Amino acid sequence: IPKEFTADGAGKVPEIRWSGLPKSTQEIALLVEDSDAPGDKPFVHLVVAGLVPSATEYPASPSFIGQDSDGKAEYFPPAPPSGVHHYHFEVFAVDQATHMSAGGREELLRAISGHVVAKGELVGLYGR
Repeated sequence: IPKEFTADGAGKVPEIRWSGLPKSTQEIALLVEDSDAPGDKPFVHLVVAGLVPSATEYPASPSFIGQDSDGKAEYFPPAPPSGVHHYHFEVFAVDQATHMSAGGREELLRAISGHVVAKGELVGLYGR
């Protein structure tokens, strides 16, 4: 991951693009998490729901930005304590609206469970 998208740089939200969504897509959701973070669950860097099916990139105007692991509704730039970490950027095409108005990773996963019609993932590396 380029430094400008991390806590060691400007902390900008990276541009995430996708294409080829199934016709049954009603909403797009995004999840960015660090699978190497200490603890039982990944560290959540971004939760987004409510992107319209015609969207082809993020940042866009989502209807909902969920809580990151710091409890804030924003992008938490990568800042691994040490070593190289794997950051999973996941795009979900969902066949129904999530209707999220609060919450974070767990709420998103519950809202899309059984309704994901396509998924894309990119894993970026960043270390200190």
